[in-house]
Amino acid sequence: MYRLLPGKPLVLLMSLGEPTTTLTDYGLAIIAASFSMRLFLRVRESGQTCHWLWALGFLATAAAAAAGGTSHGFRPVLEATVTVAL
Repeated sequence: MYRLLPGKPLVLLMSLGEPTTTLTDYGLAIIAASFSMRLFLRVRESGQTCHWLWALGFLATAAAAAAGGTSHGFRPVLEATVTVAL
């Protein structure tokens, strides 16, 4: 949404749809991605299949949390097709 404020240039005003949920989802994405990276580094040392599987699981969790944060926070400004894809 654009709004012209008196004496100010045209600015973009945007607020998050669900700020608490958005921040929680992005925080979870960061934590899960860091777990995933640590496990991927450990795979180099051990080569164990279980480390690969857990790393992939945490990576999938990070991707889902990032998509959820985007969907929850920016749904009011996203196009319908993007919202459905998320």
